[in-house]
Amino acid sequence: MTQMAVAAGDIVGTFEIVASLGRGAFSEAFQAKNRETGELVVLKFPDPAILGDLATYERFKRETEIGERLSHPNIQRVLGSGEGPSGPYLILEYAAG
Repeated sequence: MTQMAVAAGDIVGTFEIVASLGRGAFSEAFQAKNRETGELVVLKFPDPAILGDLATYERFKRETEIGERLSHPNIQRVLGSGEGPSGPYLILEYAAG
């Protein structure tokens, strides 16, 4: 997995990275604070190495669109997406614990 180009204290769009939450096989997640609203969220950055493939990038975009339409108390909400210097990212609801 490629090392992500963001770290605590970095600004990504309207968000300030607070801390790394973890890394999986395909992405890394960070706790972030919306500088406009103060809301804590999760920013999930896919590994740039896997997004180089057009089919994988299209799958990522489709996952984002589907996630934004889902609404269930047991599913983490997708709040949106963005594009930063280190590539695209998902904005997810932050659930402590």
